[in-house]
Amino acid sequence: MAATLTPSEEAQLATTIEMFEIIVQSDPSDHQSLEILKEAYSKLGRTEQVVATSKRMAKAYEGLGQLSSAILEYESILELRPDDS
Repeated sequence: MAATLTPSEEAQLATTIEMFEIIVQSDPSDHQSLEILKEAYSKLGRTEQVVATSKRMAKAYEGLGQLSSAILEYESILELRPDDS
């Protein structure tokens, strides 16, 4: 559940999301930017976007050969969405 945010905090998170979506469009393997995106979505309570971003992160980790990190992302997805496969 998202914490209560002020309108200013929500606006700042929206700006962060917009900026980092552009960054990961140009570099889909940028797992650090994806992590920032995931955190911003989480703070806004946007579970579907958190799951989608976790999937993107897992694929980025796979592409980098970081399979243990990819597995951790998939596990976090299953915690949020046990029926997601």
